[in-house]
Amino acid sequence: MRHLVKLFFLFLGIPLWALTIKVASLAPVGTPWDDALREVAQKWAELSNGEVEMKIYPGGIAGDEIDVIRKMRLGQLQGAVLTSVGLNKIHPDMITMALPLVTRTDEEVSYLLEKMGPRWEGLLVQKGFVPVVWQVAGWVNFFTKIPAYTPDELKKLKLRTYPDEPEMNQTFKEFGFHIVPLTQNEVLAGLQTGIVEAVYAPPVLVATLQWFALAPHYNTLKFAPVVGALVIEERTWNRIPERYRDPFRRAAAEAAEALNDKVKEVDEKALSIMKQHGLVIHEATQEEIAQWEAISRKGLARLAGTLFSREIYEQIIRHIEDYRADHEDR
Repeated sequence: MRHLVKLFFLFLGIPLWALTIKVASLAPVGTPWDDALREVAQKWAELSNGEVEMKIYPGGIAGDEIDVIRKMRLGQLQGAVLTSVGLNKIHPDMITMALPLVTRTDEEVSYLLEKMGPRWEGLLVQKGFVPVVWQVAGWVNFFTKIPAYTPDELKKLKLRTYPDEPEMNQTFKEFGFHIVPLTQNEVLAGLQTGIVEAVYAPPVLVATLQWFALAPHYNTLKFAPVVGALVIEERTWNRIPERYRDPFRRAAAEAAEALNDKVKEVDEKALSIMKQHGLVIHEATQEEIAQWEAISRKGLARLAGTLFSREIYEQIIRHIEDYRADHEDR
């Protein structure tokens, strides 16, 4: 009888069992980030003929990244889209994915992911998590109340930072900046009252939250890439039939690449709209960029070996130097 039931379901093309992977994301419904994750979910279902299903918990409804990681460890969730902040909570050396003022272009970030990806993946696997795909989704820039385009000018202002990023706060202090940690909901009031005079964030976020009205001076300097990963708890990943794992990774990589292109469009549109409403755009000069990179090199060199692995940091710097040497005449 069991064999007849089995044949019946196979004839109908219905899987005999389905693995449901509950995946949390901070991205609100309808955003490019949420759309990309839903595309991955659809592809996985198609590739596995319904054997693997992804159930998405968007918009932070499963909690912040610390909550989500805890729930994955408890088995309440099986996956999450994490930023570098969340990845760093899993392993402290993951902060090296997005060190400020180390990379200058999307191409350098992609090259670094190619060279360092296996090392970073190993750090997460040690802790029981598998990064299915790395995500690169734009850059973080400075927006200030008054023009502040060099490190010395920014040091005179109160810079809003994130309370849940102690490592980045320590980095800013090492760079010599006056930081004021505020939650996202506190920033607008902070700008209005003068508690903070500068913010750093992707342009689309600044436009969406209307911060640019009070911090209308934008620096094109690429301070740090916005990177992250789709992470699946290792035991769950190992339950996925092996024949699906590589196709799943490829599908996720295609969605991540398309997302990066989409985010560029969204950021450019956000900047265009903000410019129409008074945003002042400053094109960072080579001299200014050199000043920023100088304080980064000095500060990060002092933090290496304490805040993050010196060996990994030096390896990253070598890769970037090699890339620039190969591309300086192109």
